Amino acid sequence: MSELVVFTDDEKNLLAGLIYAVGVWMSDADDTDEDTVSEQREYDHLLSSLKQLSSNHDITPIVRELVAESLRNDLKWDEWRARAGFVLEDVIKALAVLRRHRMNDQVILHFKKVLMVVAHNVAKAFREEPENMPIETGFWSTISKGLNEFLMILGNKDRFQEMNISPAEDTNLTALFATLKNN
Repeated sequence: MSELVVFTDDEKNLLAGLIYAVGVWMSDADDTDEDTVSEQREYDHLLSSLKQLSSNHDITPIVRELVAESLRNDLKWDEWRARAGFVLEDVIKALAVLRRHRMNDQVILHFKKVLMVVAHNVAKAFREEPENMPIETGFWSTISKGLNEFLMILGNKDRFQEMNISPAEDTNLTALFATLKNN
């Protein structure tokens, strides 16, 4: 039986949709090229991140299932894409849903980390050569590497250039991090 039965359909849609929408939101942060190369690469990294996170057993089962729900509901991707402009508001709503259902701290922490991993992977995707851009397969490896890099960068904005993260993506990552931290 699915662990997601505790949520209403609207709540599942919000939670799973947010995991997808955060990647779209990050991709939409800037358009640095004249064609769709960056968008395609970022989209590929979004889907790759979802695939890897949905099968990672270091993530709590309910969060892993939410990621899988996000990945398998491709018929809702257009709907969720349209919500990308409301990611920060939806983060607050989603965390309230998890708390309303009395999810433990580990579930909430994993949900937050999944959002940061997806956003960070998409932000780093453009201008990377595919063979030089592996997505970490270990959840904690991804989290610790990605968040440690991000936290170091908060004090040194020049590091974003080294990671191919644009100022607009920097702004979004910082806003996402602050929203997750404060809610």
